[in-house]
Amino acid sequence: MDPNYNQYAAQALMDQGYCDARKSIHDAMPVVDFQLEDHRVVYVEQPRSWRITRTNSTEEQNFYVYGAICRNELPPIKLSDATPSMKKKAIYLRQGVRITGLRSNGFNDDAVSIKHVHEMMKTYLKKEDIEVKPWNLSMYEGHWAVDASTRYFTPRKHAPTEAGLAFDMGVDPDGVLAHMRGDDLIHTMDNKVDYLREVKNDNGTSTSRVVPSVFKVGDIVRATIAFIGVMHKDKAVAMTTVLRALTLIHDVQDVRNGPAEFIENDAEIAKIPVMKRRRVYDEDREVRQKMEDMTIHRE
Repeated sequence: MDPNYNQYAAQALMDQGYCDARKSIHDAMPVVDFQLEDHRVVYVEQPRSWRITRTNSTEEQNFYVYGAICRNELPPIKLSDATPSMKKKAIYLRQGVRITGLRSNGFNDDAVSIKHVHEMMKTYLKKEDIEVKPWNLSMYEGHWAVDASTRYFTPRKHAPTEAGLAFDMGVDPDGVLAHMRGDDLIHTMDNKVDYLREVKNDNGTSTSRVVPSVFKVGDIVRATIAFIGVMHKDKAVAMTTVLRALTLIHDVQDVRNGPAEFIENDAEIAKIPVMKRRRVYDEDREVRQKMEDMTIHRE
């Protein structure tokens, strides 16, 4: 962020975002609302991982945090940036961001709560004699930050029952990733990130898809995330923060134009073959909701 970035305005916009989201976001929850007794860790066979679900559910639990982008590693990968060595490391390529809450209390509360999720994962896996590596917050200019990312590919051998999917709009316009994929890698639902823009209007709030290149450092975003345990070669599990969706709430220009100063469990690990997961943004569901709203207004 540039030296003239308005941190006070950014904080106010983030905190307002948290207030608005509690009224309108139903497919994810703020991390601060995480409760041990309402969630569990399950073992997923394909691809092998440990994930968080609601108790008695087999659907992955999504969470969200509001923050400002302070590091941007989003697609697309340009042809000019592609190198022969990159193809050899294709399995490790990620799309992701680092976001910071600056002085936002909502973000800081969420950051602390992520540590509670990590402690739950440690408790569950300890029963299986599996070590869980430490999880640490990132930092940005003295403020807490969270890194969230998603790999572009999954090894085909780790997801033999999954179908390969096309890259979404704006993710691979030059075909760089498609060229790297080869026969041993696959792009699955687990590798997708929904890139969205939220706009307020007279009828409420509307959401639409955007290309990932619209996101810039300093933008205020809502990051929809999930927490996944992945076993490393040393047989220890690392909890990763996976990016499921990135929603643009206010671009950096909104921040510049803002105010100059701030105004004030004993359960065992269940085993399931495949994790159920819905996309954060479902066009069909949005259309159904609009039709229902029209019907209500007619009555």
